[in-house]
Amino acid sequence: DGGTGTPTSQTFSPDVRPGVNGCETSNESRTGLLYDERMLDHQGGPMHPEQPGRLRSIFQRLCAEKLTSQCRQLPTRPATDAELLRVHSQEHLDATASNYDRFRSTSSPSLSGDDASCSYSVDPECNGDIYYTSGTETAARIAAGSTIEGAVAVASGLVSNA
Repeated sequence: DGGTGTPTSQTFSPDVRPGVNGCETSNESRTGLLYDERMLDHQGGPMHPEQPGRLRSIFQRLCAEKLTSQCRQLPTRPATDAELLRVHSQEHLDATASNYDRFRSTSSPSLSGDDASCSYSVDPECNGDIYYTSGTETAARIAAGSTIEGAVAVASGLVSNA
């Protein structure tokens, strides 16, 4: 916390990593595809729609139907603090970085199903609908940074959509 008593968020560098695992893509396509397995490290609680299995299933279906071969793989990356601070406050970044640990003591210790090893915490101030796991901050940053990459790819004309 830098000695101030206020949590600070980790500063992420724009680590660009491809995330389409083993599925064929095309560098000629006008449709961009952004997928990164690190985004699966966030999930909601039981019965919540934010589940890694839902995203994994969608991506596996895209691969099985060979739809990824009709897409151009675009780079995924975490958003930087500077990018996030254009739309969020420093307090929001700090809270996102610390909420898993902050709420963990008052929340259910683990999830059931195929992600049973994943513990989560719930923000009681948000009617129990905001869940945090140890991977939530990274997953959120990758989703934001990848969205920026997709928008830049469309704006530059590299792809028509992403």
